[in-house]
Amino acid sequence: GWDALTPTEARVAELVAEGMTNPQVGTELLMGAETVKTHLSRVFEKVGVANRKELIVAASRRASARSCAMASISASEGAFAVVHMTLL
Repeated sequence: GWDALTPTEARVAELVAEGMTNPQVGTELLMGAETVKTHLSRVFEKVGVANRKELIVAASRRASARSCAMASISASEGAFAVVHMTLL
């Protein structure tokens, strides 16, 4: 899963999900396109996808889920603050 990615693999996945090509990712991360390809194959295996398109979809779903979770946490904190202020 996503938690199994190394920091470099996670960055490669992020850049690919943003639409960068392997050479563009390589330039950004100061590595060769073949090294990017190697990292990407490990990302595919760990995340459980077969190609770039599936990676982009999986990354988008993950980002949405994380956004919802953060919104839920923020809403909970807001409710706590209201209750806390009411009790004062």
